[in-house]
Amino acid sequence: MNPIPSTFFCRPAEVVGPELVGCRLVKRQEDGSLLWGVIVETEAYSQDDPACHGYRRRTPQNETLFGPPGRFYVYVSYGIHHCVNVE
Repeated sequence: MNPIPSTFFCRPAEVVGPELVGCRLVKRQEDGSLLWGVIVETEAYSQDDPACHGYRRRTPQNETLFGPPGRFYVYVSYGIHHCVNVE
C-alpha cells in the first residue's frame, strides 16, 4: 500500500476523480490499528457550480476548499452521512 503523492492532486478534478475510484483511504488509529475504506464513487465540481460548497462564499466551515490540493473537506450530509471531499 503506497501513499499517493501530493502532486497527484495538482490536476483538474475531472481527471483526478475517476483515478481515485478503487483507492483506499487509510487512517492509523492511536492504538496502531488501521481504519480503512475503498473509494467507490467520485464527483467533480467547479467553483462556479451551485452544488459546490465554496460557491457562495468563503467561510470557516469551507476554508479547506480554498487551500492547496490534496486536503480533506469533511461534512455531514442530511445529518447522518459523513462525506469526504478531496481538494
